[in-house]
Amino acid sequence: MVKFLPYRHKGRNHMARIGLLISFILIIINGSIAQSREDLRVLTAGPIRTLDPSIAFDAESILLANIYEPLVWLDETGEPTPALATSWQVSDDQLSWTFNLREGVFFHDGAPLTAEAVVRSLNRTRYGFNTSAAYFWSPVLDISALDDLTVQITLMTPTPLALIVGAEYGAWIISPNALDAAEADPSWFDQGNAAGTGAYQLTSVTDNTYTLTRFDAYWGEPAQIRRVEIQVEPDMFERVRLQSDGEVDLAFFQPNAAFTPAFVEKGFKIATYPSLVNILAFLNTSRPPLDDVRVRQAIAYAIPYDNLVALDHSGSSTQARGAVPSIAYAHAPSTPQYYYDIEQARALIAESGVNPADYTLWLTYSVEEYGLLSEIAPVLEAALLELGFGVNVQPTTLQEQYRIARRQSETAEQDIALIRYVPGFAHGGVEHLATLFYDNPYLYLNFSYWQNPDYDSLVGQAIRTEDEARYSQAQTMLVEASPALFLLDEGRWFAIPPELEGFTYNPYYAFTLFFATMHWE
Repeated sequence: MVKFLPYRHKGRNHMARIGLLISFILIIINGSIAQSREDLRVLTAGPIRTLDPSIAFDAESILLANIYEPLVWLDETGEPTPALATSWQVSDDQLSWTFNLREGVFFHDGAPLTAEAVVRSLNRTRYGFNTSAAYFWSPVLDISALDDLTVQITLMTPTPLALIVGAEYGAWIISPNALDAAEADPSWFDQGNAAGTGAYQLTSVTDNTYTLTRFDAYWGEPAQIRRVEIQVEPDMFERVRLQSDGEVDLAFFQPNAAFTPAFVEKGFKIATYPSLVNILAFLNTSRPPLDDVRVRQAIAYAIPYDNLVALDHSGSSTQARGAVPSIAYAHAPSTPQYYYDIEQARALIAESGVNPADYTLWLTYSVEEYGLLSEIAPVLEAALLELGFGVNVQPTTLQEQYRIARRQSETAEQDIALIRYVPGFAHGGVEHLATLFYDNPYLYLNFSYWQNPDYDSLVGQAIRTEDEARYSQAQTMLVEASPALFLLDEGRWFAIPPELEGFTYNPYYAFTLFFATMHWE
């Protein structure tokens, strides 16, 4: 649910009114009134690694989700709503989904939307080289065109297919002409080319700036913002300065520490949202002392979770209830939580026979653009010190942290890896329970190295049958085993200019803002 903090109106005297009138006249003289009312300037932290809609798997979706469209969108509650498909039917055995396409839709290059275009687009992701989202489609047996406007997707096992065909990655429908061009030249998209059906088309790529222009032949409600200029700015302090000084209108992923001083006091509207992102700390279960479940549980009891929640200045984050965020598919509300109980923590340490003074635990975290991990790390350090452990806290890059965790680095193994995890799509069973904790060499994000065949079997059965009881049982098993500290379900906050209306954020599209609904007051 979105929460708004009120806009703080400031008093205006007579001279201020005159100043505003003069400014307005100057805007008209300079010919920039159109920009202030029809254009939008946006910052993103990036990175924009590719413009290929089949390969993109990061912040590119702030562009791609406005250029391309999927068969369905997920609304803000996670329910599927029509996009390029107006309706769909599911067979009684849940293995066949039939999608009826919207008539009269055209791609930006003039090609009509057809079932064959859908089949080619989705199969390009399923079978393409270097398509990161291909694993989403692993339950799919076949995608076929029944006629010009009907697509059938056949599954191997029952699967909530709407989460896949409505995902933020790997579900975009692409013009056949663009697909032909990319087959002839694999770099075609990254040369600044695109052809989707969305409300905006890509019209310019210059350095780290991307320009979207309203597609006037769009099948739906036309966008009111004529032009959107998106600039990549990885420096979080520069993002704060540019937006708070009014040099840009919106910024995606402002740092946590900027919340109160930079924006609230300047009268921006502040909107907060839940997200699919969670913050957790993997515990290295492959060696002492964290190979002992009692030690892992003790650390979990030593964490002051209320203090962690309070670190999020926007108030949009909550204590995690297990590995699956509260809005993700397969989340179990009955999953138990740890709470701060230092006496219970010390009793578990004593029961384990471990002497904390014999160990110095190495804790790593990535110095990332949002800033929250750097505030959480000292809290974890203090909790470990309270239990008597030595602690070595090392900030590093996300890439190096992953290399260490995957045992691909010459550096010794870390004991605790503090990360913020952004799933590829909203299926918590696949993305959180399996990807993060399966004992499977192909699922390389199990940085705890935890192994439990019963857990693997249970999660596998839950995914194949979509059994809520099995999902719940698996999450309870995970919390009790504590291969990780489940810390926060991270929220999102945005500073919105008071004159900008129609802003919304859909938590099922983590890196996306939809510009077509926005307009200037």
